[in-house]
Amino acid sequence: MSADRPDVPYLTVEDILDSPDRTGAAISPDGSKFAYLAPWCDRLNVWIQDLDGEGEARCVTADSRRSVLRYHWTDDPRWLLYEQDGDGDEDYHLHRVDL
Repeated sequence: MSADRPDVPYLTVEDILDSPDRTGAAISPDGSKFAYLAPWCDRLNVWIQDLDGEGEARCVTADSRRSVLRYHWTDDPRWLLYEQDGDGDEDYHLHRVDL
């Protein structure tokens, strides 16, 4: 058995705990858009992009204090709901975004 091991990059703690580039994608009920969580001001926020590839993705929530971790499409794709814990007290509020 050889003592030589291939070079394997090590993960840092920052790599493991850092916010993902994108996560939690979901397609709208009419199939025209998709939403996902991605960083904005170092916090996860909800972004929307058209499935046809036209136009840039846009951030539809803007919370720089606490990350948005949960969102939901409504039956009407004009509306998106997201839950937000404002002060770290686990007292979540439901917000509606008009897309």
